[in-house]
Amino acid sequence: MNRHRRIFSFIAALLLGASCFAAGEIPTANSFTNAFEREVFLFAQNFSERAVRGTVTTEEVLDLGALADRSLKGVRSSPKLREEMERGLQNGLGPMFVAQFRQVKNLRLLNVRREGTDVRAVFRVIGGEGSLNYVELLCEPRAGRRICAVDVFNWTTGEYVSETMRHMVGVMEQQKPTALDRITGKEDPNVEMANAINEMNRLAKAGQWEAVLKRYAQLPPKLQREKVFAVHRARAAAKVDQNEYLEALKFWQVNFPRDPSIDLISLDALTHKGKYDVALEMVERLDRNIGGDPFLEVMRAVLRQKLGQPDVAKARVKEALRREPELGRLLSPGLLRLAREDYRSTTSMSSSSPATGKPSSKMRLQGIFLRNDRSSAVIGGETVYEGDTFEGMQVVKIEKSRVTLQSATGALQSLTFD
Repeated sequence: MNRHRRIFSFIAALLLGASCFAAGEIPTANSFTNAFEREVFLFAQNFSERAVRGTVTTEEVLDLGALADRSLKGVRSSPKLREEMERGLQNGLGPMFVAQFRQVKNLRLLNVRREGTDVRAVFRVIGGEGSLNYVELLCEPRAGRRICAVDVFNWTTGEYVSETMRHMVGVMEQQKPTALDRITGKEDPNVEMANAINEMNRLAKAGQWEAVLKRYAQLPPKLQREKVFAVHRARAAAKVDQNEYLEALKFWQVNFPRDPSIDLISLDALTHKGKYDVALEMVERLDRNIGGDPFLEVMRAVLRQKLGQPDVAKARVKEALRREPELGRLLSPGLLRLAREDYRSTTSMSSSSPATGKPSSKMRLQGIFLRNDRSSAVIGGETVYEGDTFEGMQVVKIEKSRVTLQSATGALQSLTFD
């Protein structure tokens, strides 16, 4: 039975790291007339402020026992399985849940919303490498007017952690060896699955993305279609190869066509293909589904630039900064200039020509200066360094003849000399 605990630990750890809306104002506690929703907002606000400083513990925020119960709801299980589920969550999700937020570039409480009897705190998470995700904490009251989260909804996977865990319990039950299998020494498929999850988690943690893709390719087709592995593939592909990333997104769309995460993870693919109008429709739908995020105004601005609509792009950036002034720290110099009242030359801001689809001078690599202390590059007449944001993308690597940028959703783009 220890293999169950290992599987639960590995899956829970992956789901938290698995590196959008009617335009409304970001609320304050006074925005809520419902007393419980107001308490949830204050709880979530306290969590977000302390999480980035590393001064909050998982036990203060998340009831892992309640999460184990939700994961096994409707499943025939033994007390032993329930115990191993909770221990697996403690070993996997427990250490990862709080630690992940200390490494992000931006963690922002956006709203508290109610769906039926469920009350969820909605957070925007922008990773250190620039990836965009949304996480929601399902909250319930506890004794002494205490609030606690009992489940986590991750927009990258499109489901609650408990739903993924419950599905994997079903998979393990289907694969459980028979008495004859054990007598004949047939390998337990659940051990194979646990080992694969463990290995891919380890490789991803070490940043060995090509090895993650190689290990994924070795999986049986049935396991490749499991979301827990498909997430690994998409995340690794985004960091290795654009074509492989587009294939991973296509695979996701085919195998999880009604998944609520489909809009979020498809934006990069649509942008790469030049389908900016369709991408805008997805941003609008995400905006409604998530309940509102000013950062999506920035994504609208980038897409409007690509459509050759700089005036509309300017209005969208200004609206983003009006709703959340702190976003100025996340924007590229080009987008910040776009928001200024004295901005004049707008046509040069588009990163591609709407007529030809070819890169414009704004995204043209013009120089690379390698130094031991800090290398730089000149793109479209602007000097940038690793870690800078340029045209809504982060400069992640400067090499001898190439500069690699990463979009807000994690996809890579390479610039080379013409």
